[in-house]
Amino acid sequence: MTEKFETVRLRVLGESYTFACEPEDRELLKYAAPLLEEQVDNVQRQDPLLNTANVFMLAALKLATTLLQSQRDSERSNMESVDGVRMVRRRVERRLEKIAAESKAQAAG
Repeated sequence: MTEKFETVRLRVLGESYTFACEPEDRELLKYAAPLLEEQVDNVQRQDPLLNTANVFMLAALKLATTLLQSQRDSERSNMESVDGVRMVRRRVERRLEKIAAESKAQAAG
């Protein structure tokens, strides 16, 4: 099975770059390029003497750090949601047990 690739042209730091990508990634790359350019601009403003390779490396590290923090936050949020659902479930189960016990008591009495 042959994979179909498309090309996408992006501009970062005034330079044009052409990438091959899977069709479903094309739009994502178009949104990612401005994020990269923003980070690159930030790094360049902080240290204008850095060469281009170092600028891109620092920008990529900043984006990777942001991604990892976002993943951690998402995992933490998911765990909090799971804990919340478990807590509600326990309350419902206790309430149902109480109702069942009251019903038994009324039936016996």
